[in-house]
Amino acid sequence: MNGEPLPPHLRALAAPTATALTAFIASVIALIAHAFVKYPTLVLHIIPICTRLRRAEIRFARLMARVAAGIAPRPSRAASPRPASPRRAPRALLNLPRRRAWLLHIMQPHPLRHEAAIAGTRFEYLLAQPGVADLLAAVPRAHRILNPLRHFLGLPRVPVPRIRPACAETEPPAPCAPPAPPRARHPRPARPAIRTDAATPDPHLSPKPA
Repeated sequence: MNGEPLPPHLRALAAPTATALTAFIASVIALIAHAFVKYPTLVLHIIPICTRLRRAEIRFARLMARVAAGIAPRPSRAASPRPASPRRAPRALLNLPRRRAWLLHIMQPHPLRHEAAIAGTRFEYLLAQPGVADLLAAVPRAHRILNPLRHFLGLPRVPVPRIRPACAETEPPAPCAPPAPPRARHPRPARPAIRTDAATPDPHLSPKPA
């Protein structure tokens, strides 16, 4: 987004789109809870996956609320490296499924596998509503929120252009400091030669007096 509010006809679609996405994610959460609760190998995934879906729903709702209010969201910027947090996340949040179409794959032997396939179709139908594609194209940050959900359901991702900060393009690079002059090397004085004449014994090696 170029930092300007959207036209009124797109702003009017922001709230209904957020409401439709909230209802869709609620149905997916209900499906996961109902389908995984009786399977010991899947019950551990209920809380992490539902937490991720709820976070995506909240982020999308906040973004659409700003769009509906006429507040232009900030453009997506290039990712910058972040320092590692000293506190580690729980293991359940680290081991989230990352395979494409994971929901469809894990529910192949499940009696409700057709519900998982229908969920992807419903999501495509939601995004195919009149004006929704134009709304998402005008707000690239929305695709960053929805792409993980597309990946989870086996749908293709939408590439999101990233914009570098304006200061990085306008400010000239800082001049490099001149290299330090080489240090002068002074010759070391020659060490005196050590005599090894047997006629002059070393006092440290002489035997002790009786």
